[in-house]
Amino acid sequence: IGTGDRMKRLSLWLLWVSLALTVSYANTASAAIFTSLEREVSFCVRGQTVRGVLTVPAEKDASSPAILLLHGFLGHQNDLRVYGTTDGLYPIVARCFAQAGLVTLRFDFRGSGESDGNWEETTFSRQILDAQAAVDFLIELGNVNPEKIGAIGLSQGGLVAACLGARDDRIGSIALWSPVAIPIHTYGHLLGFQTLEKALLVDETLTSPISWGGTTRLNSAFFREMFEIDPLAEIASYQNPLLVAVGIEDPIVYPQPESGELFLTYHPGEEALLVFSCDHIFNLFSERAILDALIDETLLWFLRTLE
Repeated sequence: IGTGDRMKRLSLWLLWVSLALTVSYANTASAAIFTSLEREVSFCVRGQTVRGVLTVPAEKDASSPAILLLHGFLGHQNDLRVYGTTDGLYPIVARCFAQAGLVTLRFDFRGSGESDGNWEETTFSRQILDAQAAVDFLIELGNVNPEKIGAIGLSQGGLVAACLGARDDRIGSIALWSPVAIPIHTYGHLLGFQTLEKALLVDETLTSPISWGGTTRLNSAFFREMFEIDPLAEIASYQNPLLVAVGIEDPIVYPQPESGELFLTYHPGEEALLVFSCDHIFNLFSERAILDALIDETLLWFLRTLE
């Protein structure tokens, strides 16, 4: 995408956001604001239990749009405590969306958080399968509109969301937050290219250093899938609306905004790119302003594209 095209696309998106916010604020007095209710839920994937939290707008009786919230690498459904709060990122997103009338389901991928399984067995394809099972679960609830299901994916969750949209035509709109675009680039730097090279030669569980500190253990299958699963190729098969949000100071998925723009290059449908001056997780450890803007604009995106 040329610089002129990027600026034109960004300008159109900012114009739309400005108009949408103006209408939203003008109608605050008459707009419905719902109370959010949460309950723990679970569903099974290949004999293992996946655990999550369903957040719903309490006063809304009609079937609602629903959004999957997909966490990132080494994360879980309630991680990333937000500055000035005692809450994680997705609990805050869930309450904001419920107040606007949207259902959300956040859950731990198998091997993460409270779900069954071992972290060492994590692969991209395994998480994609978990996300597809989550869509099945949402539809079976009965109070979710099966024609209005979306997904938010953060980092590795963004890779999963891109593949989910391509493989499951029930996904009507997607928001990718700091999504992994080229796995070999991101995880090569995150986990070390030496570990990657070894994983391609052996079939075992490897201990790998992590660039931000500490170590993790993963089976060779995780590393091999970096060459087998391509989120950019997948997004080319997804034709519904796509929102991508990135931070230009991201040290994990970089360079930005070029990495985020790659998704728009290959995606054939309606799309928009949000670019913030922030890190990989939108500075949520040190401030609220950027995260609040991200949540607001993502909510507006779903309200419009899943209407």
